[in-house]
Amino acid sequence: MKEGWTYKKLAEVCDFISGYTPNNKELNSIGGIPYFKVSDMNRKENMMFMTKTELYVSNPKKIIPSGAIVFPKNGGAIYTGKKRVLKYDSIVDLNTEAICNKSSLIRTDFLFKFIFYLDLGKFDKGGALPSLNINKMKDFLMSVPPLSEQQRIVSYLDSAFAKIDAVAKNAEKSLNQAKALFQSALAKMMEPKEGWEEKNLVEELKLKSGEYLPSKEHAGGSIPVYGGNGIAGFHNEGNLDGEYIIIGRVGALCGNVHLTNGEVWVTDNAFVATGLDEAWDKKFLLYELTSIDLNKYATKAVQPVISNKSLREVSLYKPSLDVQNDITKTLENVENNISSLSSNLSRTLTECAALKQSILRQTFE
Repeated sequence: MKEGWTYKKLAEVCDFISGYTPNNKELNSIGGIPYFKVSDMNRKENMMFMTKTELYVSNPKKIIPSGAIVFPKNGGAIYTGKKRVLKYDSIVDLNTEAICNKSSLIRTDFLFKFIFYLDLGKFDKGGALPSLNINKMKDFLMSVPPLSEQQRIVSYLDSAFAKIDAVAKNAEKSLNQAKALFQSALAKMMEPKEGWEEKNLVEELKLKSGEYLPSKEHAGGSIPVYGGNGIAGFHNEGNLDGEYIIIGRVGALCGNVHLTNGEVWVTDNAFVATGLDEAWDKKFLLYELTSIDLNKYATKAVQPVISNKSLREVSLYKPSLDVQNDITKTLENVENNISSLSSNLSRTLTECAALKQSILRQTFE
């Protein structure tokens, strides 16, 4: 132990408060005390604070004060490292635990850093469903330096993390710029030009629904199952083999377009484009259909659906095969650049997270 540092059980310096789930009569979307669920930790608006909610409770049984650190205590989420700080007095659901500073020996911002460093997985009870042993967590020994040292550590970590976050932000900015460039290039290149033939979409593509395969019957093999929103799972056999244009037919993302190459299963929630003549480059057609945004032709029902009827007025524009090939190559180059940047971003984010953990380990261990 470092000179001047002491050890304290978390329960000695923190209050642990378990969440609860209000019944439907208590919940509203108008106002009151904000109510957060574990799933709200997935929101990307702010990776530190819990600030946005869709539900409120007027007369809650239990309120957790602002500044408390909340984290999941059940399910696989305990291994993801997701922890948030409550921006307001709030309620959290029963799958969530909160920690509040109650000691004059610890700065709250220092406690934040320590809890965010802490690996919750080490407190897993070890059952079939991951679940935190809160009593074991309460007995965990926290290293506590003098208050002046805590302030120095917090300042150091804030400075180091700001630099790391800047690196990640620049990588993300580069990826977003590349995606915007692709969308711009796609829109410009798909504008109809002189010599392009106008075709009716449903006559040209001859859209045919796939075959019924409920998710509970997915066998979990290596063959992708395409549904209304894209790949919905995997199966051990396919109902289609080759290169085909697949269009989502049912669901919030209906109208999404994919080009398959090999064996797949297409459900009745998606269309297969059949009867294409050889004067179409399928990759070009994929790009053109993507640029059209077929989702805007979905019926405005509880479950959005596109159909041959809703698409009957949609036109395709068909240049010569040579022009199609040239456009496809240009767009593929941009996509390859995006794929490379996306891989770099994923690697950068992973490295940034690992670097933060390394710094925290050196600080607290």
